[in-house]
Amino acid sequence: MIDTHIHLVPNVDDGAKDLEAALEMARMAVEDGIDAIVTTPHYNIPDYDNSRVLDNFQKLLHKIKTENLNLKVYLGNEIHLNEEGVEAIFSHEAYSLANSKYYLIELPFHQYYPAHEELIFQIVAKGYFVILAHIERYIAFQKTPEKLQELMRRGCFGQLTSSYIVNQRTSKRALELIESGVVHIVASDAHNIHKRKPQLSAGYQCVCDRFGEAVANRLFIENPKKIIDNLLLDDVFIHLDNKKKKWYNFFNDFGGMLGGG
Repeated sequence: MIDTHIHLVPNVDDGAKDLEAALEMARMAVEDGIDAIVTTPHYNIPDYDNSRVLDNFQKLLHKIKTENLNLKVYLGNEIHLNEEGVEAIFSHEAYSLANSKYYLIELPFHQYYPAHEELIFQIVAKGYFVILAHIERYIAFQKTPEKLQELMRRGCFGQLTSSYIVNQRTSKRALELIESGVVHIVASDAHNIHKRKPQLSAGYQCVCDRFGEAVANRLFIENPKKIIDNLLLDDVFIHLDNKKKKWYNFFNDFGGMLGGG
């Protein structure tokens, strides 16, 4: 499996606090069956300083190599959607995922205004691909869920967090999101080895049990690999014998799904 959203670069954001913590997260990822990751430290000025990211990433690569971990590691950012973040994309100060045309974008959790939409479309108009991080968390889409579907139609892709598929409180909603067709990749969004772990295998198994191996492979392996290879992601179509629920039913009773970035 390939994890395309994980906070592994040490001492740059709210992820791994130091090199040893990052190495422990890397070991856990390998044990879980992850053989490649795109590490995505936050780009959100002034909350986080991106100037140390590249140096600390190189230190991480060296440590992983000396430990002989079977893990390929690429660099990216999780970029907060504001004018500064978009300007950083255009100036190449913020990192795309694995040096591709894909940018991982984090929306504000509680607001979604026409200005945010305009910023997204500015990125798309430049020929880049926008991946919306952890789409399960945006309360702003509760009242206007059709806007999420519209973003997908206009060149965006959706990332779902694996732990939301596994969690008993949220698994039903997470699977409905996949069924709706707005999810293109599943990632861990791991920050540590405790509450937010670098694990994908349990989520993979849940998707496999519900929708079959082909869907699980597309979300956890094939589409993430296409990001690294800078290829267009495939849509995910669910064919079920039982009658499908309307995709917007996911947004009802949404409260239990909110959390940090």
